[in-house]
Amino acid sequence: MSTINKLIALLACVTLILGCLVSCLGDTPDVGGEELQSDKYVANIRIKYATNDAKMKAAIDALSSTSTLTVVGETLKLVTTASVDDISAQNEYIYIDEVLYQSRSVKISDKSVTVLERAAIGAEQRDSLISKAGPGAGISIGDFLNFEINTYDDITEYVCSDMLDDSKESLRQIIAESFEGMGAIVMIDSASYRVEIKNDRNQSSVLSCNLVINMDGVDYEVTMHLYYDYDYDAEISISVPENADAYTEVSADEIIG
Repeated sequence: MSTINKLIALLACVTLILGCLVSCLGDTPDVGGEELQSDKYVANIRIKYATNDAKMKAAIDALSSTSTLTVVGETLKLVTTASVDDISAQNEYIYIDEVLYQSRSVKISDKSVTVLERAAIGAEQRDSLISKAGPGAGISIGDFLNFEINTYDDITEYVCSDMLDDSKESLRQIIAESFEGMGAIVMIDSASYRVEIKNDRNQSSVLSCNLVINMDGVDYEVTMHLYYDYDYDAEISISVPENADAYTEVSADEIIG
């Protein structure tokens, strides 16, 4: 696979998978009690793909990424970075005062290019940014048939298995869009979810998927792990970019689709 195609796959993964799964940051289990999830937090997010097949490994290396989501009420900032070989990419969203700013940067060796765009969006479109694939894409305990509860100190851990068919299909569609540039067919063999909760707030979680990727008639086994770690005490500051005047005015659809 060419490095350009890898980059396309990388950027697709950044936009689609994080865009929808970030929506489950506010989920707490339906086990009674009030939901006390904070409207101010920082979430560190990692997506890691792995396979034992050398050919597929070359194709999926570009899909692993790290992100930081910062939320203060209705204001948010999402920064995602990824790299493969000598290519690195960063995608930054800032939503503040009903304006969405997007900065996309790609660096190849010693050359780089940055695109700056902004659009006026309302609350509904903001939600679309966080949950691009629709409400069925948010993953939580309720998406699984079975779960075990473990308690230690002041942490309650939920270990979930046997994902519901509808939830699995929704997740499959999201992941499949990331592989479209490779001409692949994606199937989810199994999925599990583990979340640690303290004081009714998610502290960390891991979504794990065993995938079967069919390319050119050949099946490849791939694992995907999506990690979240939350910080509710971090010093947070989100502001309009200093170079806001350099952002080109576009429609909301051109940024969030």
